[in-house]
Amino acid sequence: MRKILPLCIMPLIFSCQPAEKHKGLEISNKEAIDSTMQLFIDGEHYPFIYTRLENKSGSVIYEKTAKNNRLLADQKVDGNTWIRIWSMSKIVTICIALDLMEDGLFNLEDPVVKYIPEFKNLQVALTADSSSLISENWYEQDSLRQPPCPLIYTQNDSIMTIRHLLDHKAGFYYSTTNIPCLDSMLAKQNLCAAKNSQDLINKMSTLPLIQHSGTDYYYGTNTTVLGLVAERASGKSLAQLLKERVTEPMNIAGMRYDLPDGETMLPRYSGKDSLLREASLGELDIFGQDVPDYNTSHELYLGGEGMICTTDG
Repeated sequence: MRKILPLCIMPLIFSCQPAEKHKGLEISNKEAIDSTMQLFIDGEHYPFIYTRLENKSGSVIYEKTAKNNRLLADQKVDGNTWIRIWSMSKIVTICIALDLMEDGLFNLEDPVVKYIPEFKNLQVALTADSSSLISENWYEQDSLRQPPCPLIYTQNDSIMTIRHLLDHKAGFYYSTTNIPCLDSMLAKQNLCAAKNSQDLINKMSTLPLIQHSGTDYYYGTNTTVLGLVAERASGKSLAQLLKERVTEPMNIAGMRYDLPDGETMLPRYSGKDSLLREASLGELDIFGQDVPDYNTSHELYLGGEGMICTTDG
């Protein structure tokens, strides 16, 4: 599978003991951290690295930005810079879901179709000889290996539960399976362009699963579906749930699904050609075509991929 670098590296945030116990770190090791960061920037591994060390009380004892000036000469990157956090969104969505479970809105063994009945006819894709697609590790295939296309389809032989969404055993996937006939179906639906949660559910209901639910771990849009369950169970959008159950109670300003007025996002980058550059449309192919946007008018909240944060957040 071709390698594509992350669009931007997540901030590195460490929790340390009180600063007075780390005088050596503050004085003698600062240069070592600086040089290590710069090594990865000079090697064109990342467009920027922002590193921040805090003590137990939250006081910053080290803060440094290293950036590729060819790409980001005029861009300021600091603790207030809005960054796409991609799959780190999953952690927040899972916390929201667990909070809803504590309130009794759903439980781990509930069938997903209880909340998303549109998924009652989801099928499972198999090879032509009825073998599992995940048993052969197709995502690791080399260019000489023939993909298992065309596929055949069968009914899911188990009940997909909330637990399966939490542990990535439901059968959902990204368009990086390296099985062209499967990836192209997901790409055609262009999930990130869905108008809202209902439109997303409608699109996903036409796609097959990559395995029978509960079979094995397979990383994909399982947490995105968990977010949809949370919305259906609560009657609120994931953005509302985030605000009511996470950011407002914890006084977090820098965590949301849409970009605040007057703020801008850093460009998206690719390392496909062994040199960092701005990514072309469709090149970052986790969904096949588009990637999440952060427009306040777009009422789609992807619980597995769609959040933005600042390091302060």
